[in-house]
Amino acid sequence: MEALAAAAASRDEIEVDDNQLGLGNPPVMNPEEDDISLYNSQSPQSSLGSESSTNVRTEHMNRSSNLLMATVSVGDDPNKKKIIEQASEAMEELIKMASKGEPLWQSKGNSEIESLNGFQYLREFGSVDATMEEIIRMVEVGEPQSSLLSGTQDMPTSSSKPEFEPLHIEASREIGFFNMSPSSIVELLMDLMTAEFHLSTPLVPARQSHFARYCRKLDERTWGVVDVSLENLFPNTQVKFLRRPSGCLIQEMHNGSSKVTWVEHVEVDNRSVHPIFRSIVSSGFAFSAKRWISMINRHCQWLATSMARTTPTDDFVLIPQPGRESLLKLAEKMTRNFFQNISSSTENSWLRLPKNIGAEDIRFRFGDAVVVPGKPLASCTIVYTTTIRLQIPTKTLFDFLRHEHSRTQWDLLSKEKFVGELAYVKNGENPENRVSIIQVNSSPSKIEILYLQESFRDETGSYVVYAPIDIFAMSMILSGGNPNFAAILPSGFSILPDNPPGQGEEGSILTIAFHCTDSLSTEKNIPYETLKTIDGVLTTTAASIKDAVIAYRSKWKFTRKRSNRFRTRRTTCNGA
Repeated sequence: MEALAAAAASRDEIEVDDNQLGLGNPPVMNPEEDDISLYNSQSPQSSLGSESSTNVRTEHMNRSSNLLMATVSVGDDPNKKKIIEQASEAMEELIKMASKGEPLWQSKGNSEIESLNGFQYLREFGSVDATMEEIIRMVEVGEPQSSLLSGTQDMPTSSSKPEFEPLHIEASREIGFFNMSPSSIVELLMDLMTAEFHLSTPLVPARQSHFARYCRKLDERTWGVVDVSLENLFPNTQVKFLRRPSGCLIQEMHNGSSKVTWVEHVEVDNRSVHPIFRSIVSSGFAFSAKRWISMINRHCQWLATSMARTTPTDDFVLIPQPGRESLLKLAEKMTRNFFQNISSSTENSWLRLPKNIGAEDIRFRFGDAVVVPGKPLASCTIVYTTTIRLQIPTKTLFDFLRHEHSRTQWDLLSKEKFVGELAYVKNGENPENRVSIIQVNSSPSKIEILYLQESFRDETGSYVVYAPIDIFAMSMILSGGNPNFAAILPSGFSILPDNPPGQGEEGSILTIAFHCTDSLSTEKNIPYETLKTIDGVLTTTAASIKDAVIAYRSKWKFTRKRSNRFRTRRTTCNGA
């Protein structure tokens, strides 16, 4: 998919120059005139969970203080002008949405989550006449308005299509602080342009969108980055996802860090969402502004980890700096492949396991071939997954699955073996967020398996991703070798809350996924034995986790109660 990129327009008139491809030296900009330069480039796929992304080099960021990029190629001048006009209007709406408080944004009870006041939004950004204003006022105070509504056929909405079901509106706002300059965050966001948005599960359909991303330097210390939907350029398509003006304001703080206020505002058809995910998706939590803030925070933590000096682990294991860098790059590659493998991306063709073989909610698909430079392609690979709900907090489940001491309770390859963490690199301030080398021994002196594992947790969810790696490859990596020469098939877990924060007792939605080679299968045929194996591995693993976490939670509660009693006694003695 091609990408359209441009600098933004002047306040009065726009001049378009299609000869500038953005590949040479940045032009000298007249500070009194913001000319616009359009260039088209092939967009590489480099961002997590995306179908289309656009890499923006630093010199492109320096072309001017304005940049407009789109996920589609629209070559004719009328379309270019429409996009430019829409982008300018979207930026103005974003500034207001990010800056204003009540009554536009309202808090939900005692929680920190804000919700958009739809009526106030209509007043400020819609077309509201006297009749509509009276209807809104009567609804707000709870008066009957049926007589007025009977004479009003349509509400002002950008997606009103009588022949389709109305789209569900999701809106959220989140603020984050990052030890990163505004220009670096802008560059990151222009680099992570996606045409699809999805969760780490095949049970929630990907949200496909044509949109433009526009950035503008608003003043000396503030940038704006806004997405504007281009669905109106494709009037014959049935719209299931529409991105209203969404994005962020980035303000430079006095200490060189940045304050980011993100606004996420979309219209979406959620009817195809699996019931197990319906609560967190329909509430807006699954694709909320908090997820974007978490993404930037995760990127900052990863940068800090990759640039930090090597220090010994708690067990005084020291990984040399070149080996540390190679290990982190391999872990990044593994985790990126894991999320691409289990998403509902249009590139992933998922199949259901036949009912006469096993569980109904098992999905599988053919995975990508294992490519290692200089070596022949491996046999066919298969990705298979299932999702279960557990009445256990996400933190407890995450701790159980990431910890090497509990691995023998769910990992079929580690049963009745000795498992230990050989070395690790912490990712950020939370010691639970780490890249680990897990060693599985059949006897104290014989290594059976080495796993590379990454575990990470934040407010939006958790994941534990791992892959077996042979001893020779791991030795090469720890010596600073090229991670591209290491074959890796990631498996793991994605953990999400089963309800939005503050709405009922917290449980967990656990997605289990495995990726393995199968010499018996081809892309045209999967034998019955392989399908039975898929069912057996997933159902056995899910059952083992269910049984183990119940015992794990009871033990955790008992230990916590004993600890609290001891703390109470000690306080009493000290006070006596």
